[in-house]
Amino acid sequence: MLNSAYQFSSIAATELEYGLNIEKRTIFLNGEIEAGDGLFFTQKMELLNRFSINCVEENNPITIIINSGGGDVYAMFAIIDAIRGSKSLVHTVGTGQIMSAASLIIAAGTGKRIVTPNTSLMIHEMSTGLAGNTSLIRANSKHIDQLQDRFVRLYEEFTGKASSFWKRKMVNELYLSAEEALQYGLIDEITYDFRGALTPPEKEEEEIPDEA
Repeated sequence: MLNSAYQFSSIAATELEYGLNIEKRTIFLNGEIEAGDGLFFTQKMELLNRFSINCVEENNPITIIINSGGGDVYAMFAIIDAIRGSKSLVHTVGTGQIMSAASLIIAAGTGKRIVTPNTSLMIHEMSTGLAGNTSLIRANSKHIDQLQDRFVRLYEEFTGKASSFWKRKMVNELYLSAEEALQYGLIDEITYDFRGALTPPEKEEEEIPDEA
């Protein structure tokens, strides 16, 4: 009993401190996405993928649970690359707020992409504050345009809707309900019970016919 309680407290402490539950193969992405979060997320994905070396990918997916208002664009690209490059299938689950960069991260899932019913999503153009002399602003502006084009192309890839569609929608901040996000192709399913939705059905045992 004592060992069981110690094990539970150890798992809970790891989950709270590092946003990682190895037993459930779950990563928690919560709050603002900061510059260092790209590498930290990649490290957690690498750890979980190492536990999958002798496993069948479909039976050992990784789940990313997200509640974020967005954040650093470079960290966002790193997180997306880690998801898309994973050896294991990656489910993405959104709850609460899925804003800005987080909306592209949830759409990047390679398995099921789920939000809970009262989740709000928001998409917009990349934001930046350019400063410096004219030459520096011009160079930075060109780089921002390249990032924005990449941003839009990924929305197209993950949702099946054309880049021109997303460019129109991003002119102003666009807030979406869970149902609207489903229509836009950002997610695949809306449910309270996301763990149940991610549990594969048990295979029925084949009946062996009696020998005559």
